Amino acid sequence: MIENFVKKITILEENFLSELECDDIQTKLFSIKHLWQTNKVKYFSYLPLGMYATTSEVYKNNLSYKPIMYELFGTYYEKLSKKLSLVLDSEISYHENLSYPGFHISNGLPMKNPNFHCDFFRVNEHLLGKEKLYYSHPKYFSFIIPISLPNDDSGLLTRITPLPFHRRQELIYDQELIYNKGMLATWDGDIEHSIKPFTITNDKHRITMQLHLAIEKNKGFLFW
Repeated sequence: MIENFVKKITILEENFLSELECDDIQTKLFSIKHLWQTNKVKYFSYLPLGMYATTSEVYKNNLSYKPIMYELFGTYYEKLSKKLSLVLDSEISYHENLSYPGFHISNGLPMKNPNFHCDFFRVNEHLLGKEKLYYSHPKYFSFIIPISLPNDDSGLLTRITPLPFHRRQELIYDQELIYNKGMLATWDGDIEHSIKPFTITNDKHRITMQLHLAIEKNKGFLFW
């Protein structure tokens, strides 16, 4: 049940994707490198930019990527929704007017300091047409699947008690998740989180698949 995942990091499955599946995703991802995007976060490229990282208009334009994203990664999206429906004992699907799960792709720069933040989900702002969400007070969670890792110490940090904004790069945290390739993990959308600082060489790539869940009363949808 969803209550089991509040205010913490949880590993849902250590080997959700196999080595071969991760390699398949990476190969397909590089086949559409011309579609990768960037924003002010200099450490990464994205496919596509997530809702939290862009404007409403750019996000709507990103929805044009959905057909090719599903063509390449649809098998994995279906595997995700089935897994989460089972684990959460809920009806979990994808929203037709929001992006499919996306990717963080390291561009080779080291990330020397954490950057703690909460993702504020402006879901209604990004919906197209007249359709609205029928959730009055949804609960949000974030999910991650590491696809390629630069070293054995890549991970995520979370902080239950926020520090002032000017201290967001201090290495003070309550929980740490060390990534394994192919794992499926989640954390509460109401707590601050940061990528664990890392270094990377030019011949390696740090790639993660990421998505969010909005859920209420045993019904939810996944998006990026």
